Amino acid sequence: MLGISRWSEEYSYKTIERFFDKKIDWLSLKWQLIKQVIGEEVILVADETTVSKAGKCTYGVGYFYSGLQGRAINSIQFLSFSLVDIKSRRAYPLFSKQLKKKNKKKVEDKTPKRKVGRPKGSKNKNSSSTRLKGLFRVVSWYLKIIRKMLNLPQLRYFVYDGAFGNNVGIEATRRADLHLISKLKKNSSLYFRFTGEQKGRGRKRKYGELIFNLVKFRITKPKIIK
Repeated sequence: MLGISRWSEEYSYKTIERFFDKKIDWLSLKWQLIKQVIGEEVILVADETTVSKAGKCTYGVGYFYSGLQGRAINSIQFLSFSLVDIKSRRAYPLFSKQLKKKNKKKVEDKTPKRKVGRPKGSKNKNSSSTRLKGLFRVVSWYLKIIRKMLNLPQLRYFVYDGAFGNNVGIEATRRADLHLISKLKKNSSLYFRFTGEQKGRGRKRKYGELIFNLVKFRITKPKIIK
């Protein structure tokens, strides 16, 4: 803030400090700036980014995974959302929120350990009514805010990386009335839904023909023949 006041040459340090102390609805402000130039085909994208920090007093500092370095580093982490115009191939940032890692306290678990296997009499749970936790809960919360603020009927798709390539990620996206574009983990397998005739006995078949297995599906380097 001191650097901004020096470069501006018109506003004092206290004026800059009061400005940053105000609560500004950045989502609404940025939407007013970009809604005049946004196209008819848009998608919503989000991703996490880390900024390395050497100190210990910064708010939200902790060990977060950095994709560039391939390991967890001492840093602060942000979750950023943007609108992408498909035809013009331009991205318009909406807003960013800082993520804070909660420090889990070790508590002795005094409950008796459950036996191996499924408990007798338990029933299958509906995945659409599961309680979202962690990153899924945060992203789902902001997706609803963005949908309510923008009110874009042409916005149908949400893009996220492999962290959302599972059933919980799909449910978090569907609750905001969006379709998910993501990637599956390397140990995932895809099946068609079973449409054949069910047998009279036993459990009903759910999975049909195997589409492909990502573990077996590997791209090999071409052999050079001399």
